[in-house]
Amino acid sequence: MRSQETFSQHTRQIYLFIRTLRRAGDTAIDNDMLYCMQEVQKLPDSENDKINSIIDAFVRDTKVKQAFRIF
Repeated sequence: MRSQETFSQHTRQIYLFIRTLRRAGDTAIDNDMLYCMQEVQKLPDSENDKINSIIDAFVRDTKVKQAFRIF
């Protein structure tokens, strides 16, 4: 079972990602992301962990691409 600390860490990362989107004025994506987050939280822990790992990898890779201007 996932620890509360790990869950909080993922929740904070997703919150910061959504906050960044809001600053960019992309509210349609915000609502979609919030809906997806709610649905993911309803999944079993093992599936939730997989999705969080995928999101983490995507955000990390996107930041690297932006830092090195790789597109």
